[in-house]
Parts: sequence; structure tokens; C-alpha cells
Amino acid sequence: MKNIYKKLISYERGRQILLFLFCLFLAFVIWSVHKLSGDYSHFFQYNVLVKSTLPGRSGESASEKMISIRGRASGFYILQQRYGRKSKTLYISPENRFFRRISGDSDMFYILSSDVRAMIIESLGDKVLLEYINSDTITLEIPKNSRQQ
Repeated sequence: MKNIYKKLISYERGRQILLFLFCLFLAFVIWSVHKLSGDYSHFFQYNVLVKSTLPGRSGESASEKMISIRGRASGFYILQQRYGRKSKTLYISPENRFFRRISGDSDMFYILSSDVRAMIIESLGDKVLLEYINSDTITLEIPKNSRQQ
């Protein structure tokens, strides 16, 4: 029995098997890098941090809900956004004319995403090529400043 085992896996044969497995692993790594460097269409979700200059209101406000964006990005960036710990926040500074008050609440405002599309593209940078924005409004709570009441 030991002779059969030694014949099947001799020193030379074992080296060939290890070399084959190493080449297979190396081919897999090269293939993965090649595939992840391509551009893919993907849905991204971001929080929006808005800097406002509304008189008597606080300067920054975060969106109530995340906005959903469809864009083209490399596979590496998609993996980074999906599994990374980096914050998924877009920073925009729209003009005062884009803020619209929600009726019934004095501190609630909304911005149409079509009005700030250029700012969103600028905030995304060159990592994501924006295809379209699924969320039509960005809802914000911008409270009054306690010093200026």
C-alpha cells in the first residue's frame, strides 16, 4: 500500500502539482484584477450634507434619507463603496433659491435633485460617471439658529 502511495505522489510529481496550483492561483489573480479594472453600471447610495446660507438658519444639514444614484464606476470603486468603511457622503452648497419649504413644518426644506445635478456630479468627482439620479428630492431639516431668534 505504501509503495502505491509513493508512486502516485513522488517528489517530482508533487513539485509539478504545486507548480500547477501556483500558476492557477496566479492566473486567477490576474483575471480578477483585469475584471475589476473595467467599468460597470451600479446603484450607489449616498448621504447628502448640504451647506446653506439661509438667513437665521444653521449652516449645515444632513439629508433625511440617502439618495440613490446610478452610475458607471470601476469594479474596485464599487467594492470599496459596498464593503469599505469610508463614509458615503456627498457635500453640496446650493444657492438659497433652490431651497423650498415643506408646508406644515417651518424647519423642513427640500431641494430638487435636478436643480443640484451639476453639484452632485462635482461632488462625485472622477470616480463615478453619473447616469441618472433615482431620488427626485433631497429632504432636509434646517433648524433656526438659537442666537438669531
